[in-house]
Amino acid sequence: MFRVRNLLICIAFAVSFSGAAQLYTFKNYNHRDGLITESTLSCVQDGSGYLWIGTDGGGLMRFDGTTFFETGPYGKSFQYHVSSIYPASDGAIYFTANYEGIMKYSRGTYQLIYHAADDEGNVQSVTMVDSTLFMVMDYSLNIVSLKGQLLRKYKPRSAE
Repeated sequence: MFRVRNLLICIAFAVSFSGAAQLYTFKNYNHRDGLITESTLSCVQDGSGYLWIGTDGGGLMRFDGTTFFETGPYGKSFQYHVSSIYPASDGAIYFTANYEGIMKYSRGTYQLIYHAADDEGNVQSVTMVDSTLFMVMDYSLNIVSLKGQLLRKYKPRSAE
């Protein structure tokens, strides 16, 4: 009985160690694969399975698992620093151009939703709650409607 128990314990250990071994495969993408720049600031997957990549100087890119698609040009060079991306359920992509504000990409066109004021600093991130955009800035938190109207601005109290 003692030998059978020890044999079962040894078999359990052998099976658990061999079953836990997995081989992970990674693929690095670069400009040869179509990625504009290797410096990325944000990445998110939308409901359709596309991977949206915010680059540091190359703009917003879409990846379908095989091919990179450059969505630009937007116009101004400072709009190419995409620090945050939010895919909406209607298919629109809201993203923050670091030195500009919130932009919307939908059906191949761009629209500047909200232009950040100079005293707010750079845009850090954007998210949506109940069809309202929440934008985290260097010096404030802004709540913005989808039409670009500033609904509320929260500024931290300065340290005295």
